[in-house]
Amino acid sequence: MTCLRFAIALCALMPTSVGAANMRFAGNISEPNACVILIDSNGTLAQNSSGSVLSSRLTGGTSGIARVLSFRNYSISVVPRSHWVSSPIDGDQDTDFSPSFSGTSILGGVNFARRPGDATLQLPFRLTFTRMRIDLEATHQSGSFPSGAYQGEVTLRCE
Repeated sequence: MTCLRFAIALCALMPTSVGAANMRFAGNISEPNACVILIDSNGTLAQNSSGSVLSSRLTGGTSGIARVLSFRNYSISVVPRSHWVSSPIDGDQDTDFSPSFSGTSILGGVNFARRPGDATLQLPFRLTFTRMRIDLEATHQSGSFPSGAYQGEVTLRCE
């Protein structure tokens, strides 16, 4: 028993050789399975008169624009970050983020009115090409936002 333990320990201390092996993979893909998101333009936030809301839907703001090309019936949604990408000190404090999106069919897709970001939309089971408008609204719950530059971000998901 003692010899066996010694041999195992000795093997663990000996250098090992490095080698290579070939491995094959095979698959049968009968249909394209992809969802491609193309960002056309970023959005711009504008401030309301009390300074408590920054939104792309306010006068002076602009929606972000994306195109979604899908070969399957994917679900699309928009998810905000829980904080600003960049902001002045205390800019994140007591801030709620609410994205929304709407879409227009370019090819085989669906037209849909503005909906909350977490309200997923099921694309049809075929080739679709949809132009989307994505908006972000941030509300400061305790008064107005501190002065300075703000940068927000949302994630457009196709899953």
